[in-house]
Amino acid sequence: VLAYRWSSDGGMIAYTAERIEGDDLFVDLWVVRSDGSSAARIALNATHPSWAPDGRRIAYASAIPGDQQVHLINTDGTGDVSITSAPLVATQTTWSPDGGAIAFVNVPDRNIMLINPDGTGLVNLTQDRADDDSPVWSPDGSALAFSTGSADQPLESEVAVMNRDGSARTILTTHVGFDFSPDWSPNGTRIVFTRSDAQDSEVYVMNRDGGAQVNVSNRPGTLETAPDWGSGSAQ
Repeated sequence: VLAYRWSSDGGMIAYTAERIEGDDLFVDLWVVRSDGSSAARIALNATHPSWAPDGRRIAYASAIPGDQQVHLINTDGTGDVSITSAPLVATQTTWSPDGGAIAFVNVPDRNIMLINPDGTGLVNLTQDRADDDSPVWSPDGSALAFSTGSADQPLESEVAVMNRDGSARTILTTHVGFDFSPDWSPNGTRIVFTRSDAQDSEVYVMNRDGGAQVNVSNRPGTLETAPDWGSGSAQ
């Protein structure tokens, strides 16, 4: 299993799993009930699953060469449809909390894009030279946190936020190294992220405005990464 996502009601899990055929490695999309029953592969060559808030569909990024687009699919594997097209090359799909939009990363320019589930309204939110990555929605859907870097400084990245329409882009961290993998607290007031350099990787928490950055893992010399803020937390 490479990645997994719970449905909004906690009843099902979508995940990606590797499949080897001869000398080739593939990644497929599966769903399973939370008790482990009814596991089913619903899409071939699929990455970054993201549930629709109503739990009826899943967005994913196709990994088929020549068709690396945002797809939507029903949880039973029917109704698979691409909502983007070339020259876009899509990855890191994430569905907004209100169900009205899907954010994703366009690989060639590393910009964060937004599109409506019906395939309309495509917009580039980060029209710049930076390498933007890992978009994640605030709980109220008004903003996105993401990591951002530059081709001029390939050994650094920072955590940033912007409004849903791409305005008010603000870089929150200024660490020499990598700050990445942000996630929001359930009430949207704080952000957890990974801070990494050549010697260490730690989990940090900060306020939404970048203030009060605190190391919450504090295990020097070890590698902590990919923090995920639980929905049951009050903060």
